[in-house]
Amino acid sequence: MGLKEIISRGRFVIGLLVGIILTGSVAYSANLFNTPQTGYLLCVNQKTKVVTFPSTQKCPKGTNGLILGAQGPKGEQGLPGMNGVDGINGLDGADGKNGLDGKDGKDGLTPDCEREGQTVVLSGYKYTCITSSAGGYVWNKGVPIAPLPTPSPQPTPTPSVTVTPTPTPTPTPTPTPTPTPTPTPTPTPTPTPTPTPTPTVVSGLLQITGDQCNGGWSYLSDQTCQKSFSAGQKFTFTGFNNAQGGNGDLRIYVGECVNDSGNFRYTVIAGLPSFIAYSGDANYCIRFRSQLVTTSWMSYTLG
Repeated sequence: MGLKEIISRGRFVIGLLVGIILTGSVAYSANLFNTPQTGYLLCVNQKTKVVTFPSTQKCPKGTNGLILGAQGPKGEQGLPGMNGVDGINGLDGADGKNGLDGKDGKDGLTPDCEREGQTVVLSGYKYTCITSSAGGYVWNKGVPIAPLPTPSPQPTPTPSVTVTPTPTPTPTPTPTPTPTPTPTPTPTPTPTPTPTPTPTVVSGLLQITGDQCNGGWSYLSDQTCQKSFSAGQKFTFTGFNNAQGGNGDLRIYVGECVNDSGNFRYTVIAGLPSFIAYSGDANYCIRFRSQLVTTSWMSYTLG
């Protein structure tokens, strides 16, 4: 390599470096070229081969342009990466509030179902003892019974008052007419209405001691007493001392008291929070039985 060629190449390198140093700060103000995205425009002298950086949008006459560092076209979208591992489950939430309580069911039946056709009245329902498919006796679902009608009091008719007109006297003509005084009518007394009698309610108490019954009740058998009542008398059962254990039953029969159980009408389990009121249109019989071996009693009213 000759000395002349070495000097020529050295001038090229020195010129390139000097051009970049002198004009580097101006490169950032270019609009089209001279940015990291569009690249930098260098000018190469066609004779001296010196490279300059004029920081312009075109090279001067006698030089060739050389664009360095231009950003290439945007590449295609890369493939998506794999999904990450699922995170752990969060903590359980707090328990919700309890729901509302349901309605209370009906009271269960206390007496035993011992024979088919046996009935019992409880809380407005009549239950009948039937034969189950598995054998034995069970109570059916019960049917509601209508309450006994209460007789309405009949109003007492009010007598009508008839007013008798008082005749007007005819004056007798005289030569000198004398005025006749007008008689004052006598007021008719207003009859006093007859008050409606209030029925008398009498409290009664039946005590059973062994084979003895008090209060006009007659002893039948097996801790059972009975008594006849007249038609229209209202019998109301009010209580029974079942706190010592055992049960009792109250039965109503149409007709006079007999030793059989014909014309059986109602059964009420004594001591439960219910009562029976009966007022028949014919004579009827009340029979009360207690399963207590000691003294027992039943309270009632008659009206």
